[in-house]
Amino acid sequence: MKRIKLIAVIMSLIMIFLTGCTAEKKKSRDDIYLYYINKDETKLVKTVYTPDKTDDVLKQTKNVIRQMNKTSKEVNVITAKPEDVKINNISYLDSIITIDFTSDYEEMTPVREVLLRSAIVLTVSQIDGVGGVAFTVNGENLTNNSDVPVGIMNAASIVDNIGNNTDNLTKVDADIYFGDSSGSRLKAYRYIGSCDQNTSAEKLIIEKLIAGNNGEDYTRTIPKDTTLLSVVTKDGICYVNFDAKFNSESSDIVPQIQIYSVVNSLCELPYINKVQISINGLTNEKLGGEISLNKLFERNLDLVSK
Repeated sequence: MKRIKLIAVIMSLIMIFLTGCTAEKKKSRDDIYLYYINKDETKLVKTVYTPDKTDDVLKQTKNVIRQMNKTSKEVNVITAKPEDVKINNISYLDSIITIDFTSDYEEMTPVREVLLRSAIVLTVSQIDGVGGVAFTVNGENLTNNSDVPVGIMNAASIVDNIGNNTDNLTKVDADIYFGDSSGSRLKAYRYIGSCDQNTSAEKLIIEKLIAGNNGEDYTRTIPKDTTLLSVVTKDGICYVNFDAKFNSESSDIVPQIQIYSVVNSLCELPYINKVQISINGLTNEKLGGEISLNKLFERNLDLVSK
């Protein structure tokens, strides 16, 4: 049984969030939606497509998937399937479409794998005669990290989990870095969730850090009474502004761990490369009297516990 590398959740428990973006063309009865991915690889984007008329379900499925793998005319979207991930075969039996991939499928990131699978299911399920979609890798059933088969999927199994109002939701799948049990190094905690249009992914991550992790293997990296005043990202730089409690004199948090728990966590987002931290809007302070905030911080994985 083939295992999806690095992914630890069953598809039925994962939320995939769709944008409301479609092509300007109005969808008619004979049209279907093709699903692509936005360039940040955080959500699906749909566009209208008119497939060739045919009663051959397998032929139409192959044509639709071939079209999905072409570059969309929509701005800021990419094909769901990476170019180096190949399809060995597509078959059709008893209303089920089975798609067999090469082993390159297993090299995708967990988020990209889930987005690809969801894009295919949501697209192909619109074809008359398709009751579900199964996935295999080199002829062996696709499984999750616990060796549980992913099984046959259809559009309902995805939509039931995300509801109908998906336009304002954004998927967040990132490592959030708390302190380890000793507090002297960072330890990653995998977070999978969502935020609505009123809460950015950056804000969600900072709020998780402030709330702390109750697991016995984690320690707090930000004083619990700290208030996030603002967080804004522009041109790859995330500007984070805390109140004075972030630099509390009574804090026993190692300054370097405190800084890079924020920096490493935010740099998990694909559009953030550097982080500027300020206190009450000022960067002329030294955190814990040691680390100057008057600089742009970049990811530092040397501090992460192995």
